Amino acid sequence: MLSRIVVMAYVDGITSSRKISRLAEENIPYIYLTGGEKPKYRVIEYFKIENEEFIKELLALTVAVARKSGLATLKNIGTDGTTIKGNAASNSSIDEEDIRKAQEYIQECKKIDTEENEKYGDKRGDEVPEELTTHQKVKKLVKKMKNDENFEKIEFTEKDEEKIDKVIEEMDKIHEQDKERGNSRKSLKLSLTDPESRWMKNKKGKAELSYNIQTTTDCDSGIIIRADVTQDPTDHYQLTIQSEGLKEDYGSIFDNSNRLFDTIYNTADSMEYVYENNLNVFVPSRSQASKGKNPRLKKFAKANFTYDYEKNFYICPNNQILHYQNTYNQNGKDKKVYYTNACDKCPDKDECAPKQNWKVITHYATDYQDLMAQKMEEEGSKEIYKKRILIERPFGHIKKNLGYTYTDLRGTKKVKSEINLIAVANNVKLLHNHLKTSHFS
Repeated sequence: MLSRIVVMAYVDGITSSRKISRLAEENIPYIYLTGGEKPKYRVIEYFKIENEEFIKELLALTVAVARKSGLATLKNIGTDGTTIKGNAASNSSIDEEDIRKAQEYIQECKKIDTEENEKYGDKRGDEVPEELTTHQKVKKLVKKMKNDENFEKIEFTEKDEEKIDKVIEEMDKIHEQDKERGNSRKSLKLSLTDPESRWMKNKKGKAELSYNIQTTTDCDSGIIIRADVTQDPTDHYQLTIQSEGLKEDYGSIFDNSNRLFDTIYNTADSMEYVYENNLNVFVPSRSQASKGKNPRLKKFAKANFTYDYEKNFYICPNNQILHYQNTYNQNGKDKKVYYTNACDKCPDKDECAPKQNWKVITHYATDYQDLMAQKMEEEGSKEIYKKRILIERPFGHIKKNLGYTYTDLRGTKKVKSEINLIAVANNVKLLHNHLKTSHFS
């Protein structure tokens, strides 16, 4: 009963548990679906939170129906990502230095609790008003610690401690991930209300506490096959993660499917994964993606130099060959260098290489990335990749039609259930229109 009314509500663009509860009491179709039951909004909210696997099964069921009805061929599938603002206020975010000071303070206070109880009894006599938020308490504590060595103590509740511990847990997770990936950052700041959200740039370039939503879609129908939520601000690591998730959820169903990815998914590790697992992936290199798209691109920009994968040299816009010279290791990555002495006699040298004796082209791609770039140059590959344009349609429906521009729930697991429900609603709507059309035709 709950799955019926929740999916129906999401199809209608209603995600609020309170509004769904009211519909179950006031709206005839919803009263019919509930059989006269009147579930409270908390029950509906808990249904969404506690049934992650069941909701994933619902999504898989819609994919199976779409496949059986002929709507989804699953021949060409594409993965793409978008950011959704988290349910976390930016002004609730806290610096790592401050939050760790608060944790140290709490631990120190616990050591002297016995002493204070003997002195003050049940009360310390220096309580902070309960209406102060955890964020305000931390800020007040840090300010006092900086300005006054003998400041009065600040009371942190058990709930405050849980929030602080959760933020520090997430910060430690980020540091561990940075260490694995060889990344470094100057400062770290997370939200106390939703510490699992991460700072990400939206389409306007503004940084917000958000989640990265990944969807794998049937390119021919718009049916969402799989929806996932990640804390990564970019899609660099997602080709492997999403491919493994697809295999875990569906087994070998998509072994023969063409898998289409944007250029941001094209990394050395992901291409190695593709060829080691014999996946039929199509993803352009950065230069292939930008070629011909930027009218302001200068004539002698690197994107206008053609690379011959078989003979291992570059050809400049004036048809001069830049031969391979050497390979250097820079920050753990190989860098191939190409140039030609013919630049001295070129009439365009001042435009092409004004501050150098010759034009130097650096090639960072690995052998696996070169294989993919060579594959993408084939005419058949280009035609297949054109189908990828359709996979952005679900994002437009989710954000514009459903008005889902920020998450209602907090935490990766809860947001994932929410996104999967939206994916189910998207598929149900497409199936309804398809089956209705098929019936009348």
